[in-house]
Amino acid sequence: MHETQAVWRRNLYILWGIEFAAFTGLALILPFIPLYVRELGITDLAEVTKWSGRLLAAPFLLAFIATPIWASFGDRYGQKPMVIRALVGSSCCYLGMAMSGSVGGLLGWRLALGSVSGFLAAGMALVSVTVPDGQRGYALGLLQSVVPASGLLGPMLGGFLADWIGFREIFFVVAAVTATSSIIAWRTLVEPRHDTVTTLSERASVRETLRVAWRHPGLRAALLAIVCSQMLATTLQPIFVLFVEQLGVETARLSTATGVLYAATGISALIAAPAWGRWADRVGIRRTSTIAMTGSAVLLATQGAVTQVWQLFVLRLAFGCFVSGTLPPLLGFISNNSPSDRRGGLMGFCSSAAMLGNLMGPLLGGYLAAHFGLRSVFYVSAFGLLGVCSVLRRSVA
Repeated sequence: MHETQAVWRRNLYILWGIEFAAFTGLALILPFIPLYVRELGITDLAEVTKWSGRLLAAPFLLAFIATPIWASFGDRYGQKPMVIRALVGSSCCYLGMAMSGSVGGLLGWRLALGSVSGFLAAGMALVSVTVPDGQRGYALGLLQSVVPASGLLGPMLGGFLADWIGFREIFFVVAAVTATSSIIAWRTLVEPRHDTVTTLSERASVRETLRVAWRHPGLRAALLAIVCSQMLATTLQPIFVLFVEQLGVETARLSTATGVLYAATGISALIAAPAWGRWADRVGIRRTSTIAMTGSAVLLATQGAVTQVWQLFVLRLAFGCFVSGTLPPLLGFISNNSPSDRRGGLMGFCSSAAMLGNLMGPLLGGYLAAHFGLRSVFYVSAFGLLGVCSVLRRSVA
């Protein structure tokens, strides 16, 4: 018993470190993508903006499709090989980006990155098959916290490294980090052996896994809730800096102020996410999600009404505490209610659902701001979260 406890905890903490390093590496390049595009020969401002958007979106578009496929392979051949595969593939793609001679070549490698990565989904799947019942919410919440943690460090460190060693060299650094992480994963992670061997026809497929999820009302509702909650939580991305500017922040301090406000949410989310998962293990998804989503909605609506930056800072701190509780209960519920032979595939669908929400959110936010004003984005997102909460309460036990 003690040995089993030690194995899953060691897996969890090692995976957290590996995922944090990999996501920090991914976030390192975000600040200077437009500058790298310019270095590759695109000088017109409008073209630089267009190519930067394509390059940033490209991995998510392919990952949305590829992640469930790789997750299905994880159910067939094991989750540990999928973690290693994703890290090795990412390392190769970063090397390709470093050696790209044109923006088209860079886009190709960004697309390849999306098609071969998926280390977070693979890590969540490995955790879900090794963690005992009653601990999955906590474990998945802790693992999910690598996203805000890396989002805090990555852009800041990337901007510093870009000035210090140059753009291309950062890609080599990230390639080395992910390659090293793959070696650590290979040497240290432990996955339980399965004594039963399934035939090819019995092995999990993407289509069969999706059918299992869709026929289960609770799983279906939870996956849709992930899409919607992530979409509504990311609607602010394209308009947030403009909203901060509207509050009277000087242009010279606008980037710094916006970064501090984002960091406030990230810090509180990093601290709160594991606690939400642990609480969901004790009291269940309905109560936990109700409090997290209702609190997030109230704080979103309140942010839309602020008139001072300091007010927004306080609300962003509180918002991080609540919005970090939207995903861990859903992930724990899906993991606990998944057939053991399809758990990895369903965790892959969770990752794809979150990616789909992250893609749709900025598009919705931009549309609302263009037609109804910046503050409308806060209010629509708040009411949308309340709607998701209401549907979820009626759909899950």
